Amino acid sequence: MPFPQVPLGVSVAIYVFGSWIDITSDVFGEGRADIQVTRGRANEAGQVEASRCTMEINNRLGVYSPRNPLSWLYGQLGRNTPIRVTLPGDDRFYGEVPSWPQRWDRTGTDVWVPIEAAGVMRRLGQGATPLYSAPRRYLPTTSPVAYWPMNDGQLAGYGAPVVGDQPFTLVIANPPVKLGTGTLAPWLDPAVAVPGAAVLAGGGVAMNSATTDWAVEFIYAGPDLGTWVLETISSSQTWQLDFRPGTQDVQYTHTVGGGAPSVFTSGAGVEDAFDGQVHHVRFRVTQDGADVDYSLVLDGAEVDSGTRTTVTNDGPAKVRIWYVPVSGDGVFSFGHVAVWGDADGGIPTGAETADAAFGHPGEPAGRRIQRLCAEEGIGFAGRGDLDDTAHLGPQGPSTLLDLLREAATTDAGVLHEPRQLLGLAYRTRSSMYNQTPALELTYTDGVFGTPPEPVDDDQATRNDVTATRKDGGSYRAVLQTGPLSVQPPPNGVGRYDTDVPVNTAGDGTLLANLAGWRLHLGTVDESRYPQMHLHLHNASFAGDPALTAAAAALDIGDRVTVDDLPAWLPPDEVTQLAQGFREVLSNFTRDIWVNCAPESPYQVAQYDAGEGGPNRYDTAGSSLAAAFGAGTDTSMSVRVDVLPLWTTDSGEFPFDIACGGARLQVTAISGAGSPQTFTITQTPVNGVAKTIPAGTPVSLWNKAVYAL
Repeated sequence: MPFPQVPLGVSVAIYVFGSWIDITSDVFGEGRADIQVTRGRANEAGQVEASRCTMEINNRLGVYSPRNPLSWLYGQLGRNTPIRVTLPGDDRFYGEVPSWPQRWDRTGTDVWVPIEAAGVMRRLGQGATPLYSAPRRYLPTTSPVAYWPMNDGQLAGYGAPVVGDQPFTLVIANPPVKLGTGTLAPWLDPAVAVPGAAVLAGGGVAMNSATTDWAVEFIYAGPDLGTWVLETISSSQTWQLDFRPGTQDVQYTHTVGGGAPSVFTSGAGVEDAFDGQVHHVRFRVTQDGADVDYSLVLDGAEVDSGTRTTVTNDGPAKVRIWYVPVSGDGVFSFGHVAVWGDADGGIPTGAETADAAFGHPGEPAGRRIQRLCAEEGIGFAGRGDLDDTAHLGPQGPSTLLDLLREAATTDAGVLHEPRQLLGLAYRTRSSMYNQTPALELTYTDGVFGTPPEPVDDDQATRNDVTATRKDGGSYRAVLQTGPLSVQPPPNGVGRYDTDVPVNTAGDGTLLANLAGWRLHLGTVDESRYPQMHLHLHNASFAGDPALTAAAAALDIGDRVTVDDLPAWLPPDEVTQLAQGFREVLSNFTRDIWVNCAPESPYQVAQYDAGEGGPNRYDTAGSSLAAAFGAGTDTSMSVRVDVLPLWTTDSGEFPFDIACGGARLQVTAISGAGSPQTFTITQTPVNGVAKTIPAGTPVSLWNKAVYAL
């Protein structure tokens, strides 16, 4: 028998005792409380919130009372117990149950638990503690021998180790050296500030005795005045590196055993070390037969190297850093001091640690979201090419959810929660370009529970957009003319301004393009269809398993089309993007409400699109020079208000134009000046046959819009 007489096979399970346990038989269904799932955006102007799933569970035996010692689930139910809702071969919800509220009637015969499970965004949104900065997160994972962030508070007397057991002690300090007062960069925590001659030592680095390859590195920022020094001391040798701004070089002093110091100077390539900006520096020494090789790395690139002959290498037992200003005005700040040895897990490359030091600059937004989820142990699913996403600026200290949303906002994609796993998903912006419809509906088939209702309002209108880069510049894009421009009505709609905070890799073209793209999305001149109610009880769904499967598989950012609309609506196909969902489920009930936004802005220039695709650029402004009878006339006179002229190349035809709501096919154009004569196929493509007055705008039907 067709649905809904055949049960859907809804299944509910919770994760307890290390496995998924089916509790479907205890979940109330028809006639009492259907399972309801919401996820994604409630509307196109809103932010994606945590997915929700509500249901009522029979608790007459007290099984779902977390503190009932007689329950077989005692000690298993608690805050954020994982739960999932599935149909055969189809996941509908993964989430966590934050609480198990107890409810009963006066007689005590009806006892139940109304739960509201949620996706991980709910839990992530509860915490307000920022994540550590990128190097503080990355460096401890690389198996250093010792690591001191040096971001302790101002009252601290030493830098506490994150790896190792020895503090980074302030040995000489006059004037006083203070932790937590040094400024490195906006994306880094406060560090130690050295305002005068001061030596700081991290004593007792526990280097493995077999170490023949070691490295020391840190991040610093300071003026181009004064000399700063890195010194490493082991049982057999001392290295002292003096960074000298006057000569813009590095002077090495190498002492082996009790011998005389050997002094030599670096070649060219270290000039950038003295520009007063934040830098990452690494010094590495490696045994090479009977000799040792040394290298100096600045900001991930090797700037100096050499060999010391007949030397036996061993790792440093102490690291010292000090600063000697030319005058009393200099301040040298440093932090994130790390020491590695080869026998203790290997040494990451200088480029890898420098990338973390600078907050992973230039990282694609999709990859940052993926990496952060992996670092926090959160399941992740990506849709689209994660490398084909906006390149980001430095990752600063912030909450995880804020960092994830910052990346998604900069790329203009959608961060959401997937149905298929407990975690997060990211739909890239570019994956929503020029999509083939995921669900094609026909209105006359009666697939809707309630009719889709078009809305012409200003909910999503934004015609004055400023994109502001984090710790950087801004770019403003304004629509000055047209029906949705900032001009007062009736020439426009007035000003609707917004500021979009982003974290782009620089203030250049991407920032400007982001503002333009947001303006493009905010000035779509067409009706919105806020919601489509898919009634899966309908015979069209019941008789078409493929259509039912397509409706069930519809996901965030997918394209939905509807044709054969009623005569009182425009005759053209409706095309929308799915933004969010509400689903009602039981064994004999299934309805899906799809929250929508116009899909047309994502039809972008595609040079291999073929006829009918968005592969042509529109003129800057054209209009009818004389009245035209759509459905009767085959010749149209078009005035070009703003050059250039329309093409007359015979190889460029046919293509479609829009004029007064009619979609018309052009088969030829003639005329070397304005007005030009268009040859039109008599029957309008969309069936709109009427007289169109002179002065009506003429434009391409499919306009080529630059993708972001």
